[in-house]
Amino acid sequence: MFQPLRTGGLGLTGQQRNIDVIGNNIANLGTTGYKSARLDFQDNLYTRMFNKVERGPHMNLQRGTGIRTYQTARILEQGALELSDRVFDFALEGPGYFVVENNNPMDEEGRDEFLFTRNGSFYLSDEEGSVFLVDAHGRYVLDAEGARILIPDPVGLQCDPGGMLFYTNDAGDFVPVAQFGLADFVNPGGLAAFGDSYFIQTVNSGELLGDVPVVIHQGYTEVSNVDLANEMTRLIRAQRAYQLAARCVTTADQMMQVANAIRS
Repeated sequence: MFQPLRTGGLGLTGQQRNIDVIGNNIANLGTTGYKSARLDFQDNLYTRMFNKVERGPHMNLQRGTGIRTYQTARILEQGALELSDRVFDFALEGPGYFVVENNNPMDEEGRDEFLFTRNGSFYLSDEEGSVFLVDAHGRYVLDAEGARILIPDPVGLQCDPGGMLFYTNDAGDFVPVAQFGLADFVNPGGLAAFGDSYFIQTVNSGELLGDVPVVIHQGYTEVSNVDLANEMTRLIRAQRAYQLAARCVTTADQMMQVANAIRS
């Protein structure tokens, strides 16, 4: 295949995927706890334009073969905390994730039985008189021991900055309920997006860390960390790169038409 056509085609494909990632970031501008993503590229292998035996300046005449998408990097910067004044809204300040129970693990060996999220908008689930803390999708929020958080009295539920839930009984005493289960990883950027603001642990994310230095704010939510101005700038650059790659394909096609039209 004519190399300029293939190089330009790779550029079109790569920039289309780049625009997909940027569009997904912009679409999730209002998603609670969303972390923006960035598509990274790498250049492909190079070939020598001339293959001579003797050494000389021609040894540096190399021809590139386009680009390839390398990875989707997750931007884990802290999102702004927004006041909601809702008792069951919790926002994390610092690294770490809430741990919820996965209703549909991937296999019977318990792989991916836990999901991790920065979205701390929780609700109450009433099941045969037992009230549990769940998220918007009905998944159980887990405590530090990996158990479901049972709420004996939802009235006056409070949370201290360390993640301990408690309520005030009739005598005015503070009664502990549970400690939020929090998780962090050696390489949190290696977590795989699961959808609905959930992440799952992977080999790249590494092992769980024991101590999570995080502060929990009750009555707040963490908004998306998407920078709209930055995303629009990246979108314009991606569009211009796409146009240049399309021009490369058009020019290569015109050259092939000229070559095919030459008659001996």
